[in-house]
Amino acid sequence: MTFRGIVHAGMVLIPPELDLPDGTVVQIEASIGDPASGPANDRAAEELRRLQELRKEIAFGIEQLDRGDYDDFDDASLAEFFERVKAEGRRRLAGNHAAPSS
Repeated sequence: MTFRGIVHAGMVLIPPELDLPDGTVVQIEASIGDPASGPANDRAAEELRRLQELRKEIAFGIEQLDRGDYDDFDDASLAEFFERVKAEGRRRLAGNHAAPSS
């Protein structure tokens, strides 16, 4: 049986006219990112790409933790760290607004 459904929030909405009994298992085939498939699949392909990128970033962070590549902070050192970050941000912002030199 072939039918068209609507994908919404990761769920397939099955048309009510199919009147499937409870517990029916449906096999779904989908093509994500097919240019002919329309904007909904384009959005799904973009979300999938972002999810894959996020998974890579998380894996990299876990590897850093496993290698011990991190800094420990207590209340005092954390406050000092934030002050350094703010000062650097202000310095960069001031540099971006400086008059061009001739």
